Amino acid sequence: MLYNSLMQAIFAIVKARKYTALLLLVLLFSFVTKAWRINQPDEYYFDEIYYGFTAEQYTKANMDAWVFDTTAPKGFAYTWDHPPTGKLLMSVPIKIIGVSSLSRRVAPLLFGTFLTVLVYYFYLALFPGQRIGALLSALIISLDGLVLSMSRIALVDVILTTLVLCSAVFMWRGKIILSAIFFGLAVSTKWTGLYLLSVMFLHQLMVFDWRKSKAVLNLKNMLMNVTKFISIGIIIYILSYTPLLLHFGWEKFVDLQKQMYWYHTGLKATHPFQSKAYMWPLDIKPVWLWVKSGFGVVQSIYAVGNPLVFWGGAICVVAVCVEAVRTKS
Repeated sequence: MLYNSLMQAIFAIVKARKYTALLLLVLLFSFVTKAWRINQPDEYYFDEIYYGFTAEQYTKANMDAWVFDTTAPKGFAYTWDHPPTGKLLMSVPIKIIGVSSLSRRVAPLLFGTFLTVLVYYFYLALFPGQRIGALLSALIISLDGLVLSMSRIALVDVILTTLVLCSAVFMWRGKIILSAIFFGLAVSTKWTGLYLLSVMFLHQLMVFDWRKSKAVLNLKNMLMNVTKFISIGIIIYILSYTPLLLHFGWEKFVDLQKQMYWYHTGLKATHPFQSKAYMWPLDIKPVWLWVKSGFGVVQSIYAVGNPLVFWGGAICVVAVCVEAVRTKS
C-alpha cells in the first residue's frame, strides 16, 4: 500500500513537471556522455599544451603565464594571446583536485553540460511556451559531436560559447545588466565575444517602439542600455586581469593588449590540416585533435559537428532570411 502510494505520488509529480523531468533526463545524458573516461587520453593533447598548461600555472601563481615576454618550458606555451577568464575558470577545479588530465577538463565538462540547459531556455526566450521544441533543441545539442569533443578537452571554446549564450538568454529576457556581466566574461575569455555587440544592437532595434509619441523616450532608453552593456563589459574585462595589474601595473596591461592585437592581426601560421572559415558552419573539414595507433587499432578524436545541426541549421538560416525578405517582417 505504501509502495503504491509512493509511486502514485512520484508519477503525479513527474506528470505535473514532465518537461522539467524530461529536461533533467537530457541533462543527465549530456553529462554522462561527456564525462565518461574524460581523463583519457591521460596526456596533454592538441592545444591543452597552451590552455590547460596555462590554467595550471595560474594555480601556482606563476606570473610568467600572464605576460607575453616570458618563455614557457619546452613543449608548452603560455596563452597570453587570449584574455584570462576562461583559463581562470579552468584553474578552479585544478586548484581543488590537483594537476591532472581530469582536473584541467572539469570546467569545460561542466560548461558543456550546462550548455544543454541554456539552449532549452534560449529557445523558450525566442519562442515562449513551445517546450517540446525547446526539449528537442536541448536533445539535439546534447548529441552534437563538436560540443562533445570541446567539453572533453582543456580548451576555452565551450566556456566561451556558454557565456555568450548566457548573455543572449538574459538579453532576450530584458535583463540587460545580467546580460552585460556575461558579455564581459565572454570577451575576457576570447575577443570573439565582442560579436555579442551586434546581437545587442539588433535586439535593441527589435524591441524599439517606433511610434513618434514614444520614439524620443525609447531612443534614450536604448542608448542607456547600450552604454550600460558596454561599460559593464569593459569593467569586467579589466577586472579579469587583476593579478597582472597588481603584480605588473597598468602599463604592462596596455602593452599586453597591443601585443594581443598585433598577434591576431599579423599571424601568418599555417597547418597541413587547416580549413577555411566558410567550411566551419558547413562541417566540411573537422579538426583532428588526437590520434594513436598500436596493436592493429587506431584511436582518433575529431571535433566534428552533428550534420543535423550544421547542415540543417544552415538551411534554416537561409530559409528564414528568404522568408523575412518575402514578408518584409
